[in-house]
Amino acid sequence: MTFAEVGGYRAGGAPPRATVSKFDVIYPASGDSEAAALYLREVYRGLDGQPKIDEFTRVPLSKREADKKLERELGKEYRGSGTEEGVVLEQFLIQEVDRNDWLGGAAFRTTRFDDLKGIDTVLEWDEAGRFGRYPRLLVDYTTSQLPERVAEKKEKLVRGGDVIYYRSPFETDEAGEEKQLSLYGMPVVILGIDKSFMPRIAGMAKQNEKPRTMRDGMLSKNISPITYKDHPLQVLLLEQALAQVDVQVRAAAARLLNLEKTIGDRGAADTLDALRFKIGSGRITPEEMIKMLKGIEPALRVYQEKNKGNTAVISNVLAIPKWENLAAVYQLLSEKMAEVQANKNADQLMAARAWKTASTTHKLLMKAA
Repeated sequence: MTFAEVGGYRAGGAPPRATVSKFDVIYPASGDSEAAALYLREVYRGLDGQPKIDEFTRVPLSKREADKKLERELGKEYRGSGTEEGVVLEQFLIQEVDRNDWLGGAAFRTTRFDDLKGIDTVLEWDEAGRFGRYPRLLVDYTTSQLPERVAEKKEKLVRGGDVIYYRSPFETDEAGEEKQLSLYGMPVVILGIDKSFMPRIAGMAKQNEKPRTMRDGMLSKNISPITYKDHPLQVLLLEQALAQVDVQVRAAAARLLNLEKTIGDRGAADTLDALRFKIGSGRITPEEMIKMLKGIEPALRVYQEKNKGNTAVISNVLAIPKWENLAAVYQLLSEKMAEVQANKNADQLMAARAWKTASTTHKLLMKAA
């Protein structure tokens, strides 16, 4: 099953049925996106839980002070550049991806500093026992429908992204506390939906409204935490993530080909030579790349240890852990998509296809990902 085969259909198959599902209830009835955004703002007010820079004491005070100053400057530039609908939809995605386990990993909300620098959340999987590391993926959410803006964001797929202030939900420090880290050159995905979806998203919230609760000192609207558990948007975001990680897996595998002559292991060198041929022919899937490189992981680890102080090959050495992280992320996202495929019913998957057809942002994010 590939990410293009969603809901029992292949891209270019039969058109979606002209039926209205439970996911298409509109609020307000007029379909006014601005009014829907105002409603959803009340639903998500006080749920963000965005950490502050000063919580990260492992970062030197001078660095924190400098970053707080930069955060204020960036905030002034950002103010007024985003629409109400865009801000609220990002809040919706940040909250629901985590609350309803849409992508499989635990979502860490970044500080406003890292948010303004382009990363909204970090996904981390509690799979160190399986992969020898905690797989991590950076996420930037968008509602843009401007091709040039989306293309600019997708440049991160090539260069990776950084998060200066991160606290792992799974990895602990010597004191048994959540480990504070800075992440550099990490894989990034740009995930997004259209502002025009706002009335339908608000419609589901309205149908699942619960008694109001106090948040941030205000009486706020409240919804059932499983309102969006089986929402078709999960399929869109998984498809976007898989397509973009696919690109990064191929690029990371290509970088490892530099090791062929220097790795010092004949079998591993032969595998890398075979991989070069397959990549050159263009007939290889990410799954096949991962399988081939997993077979020579011991040789890669030996090479990494032997050359950790060798400045001449440091880029090759650093490529190995980045590759291992990417391979794990791709495998975990693929497993999550398979789980979605197995558990969702036909109506839900058909609804996902209809939402994809209607989404300009989705098309831009999938285009030559």
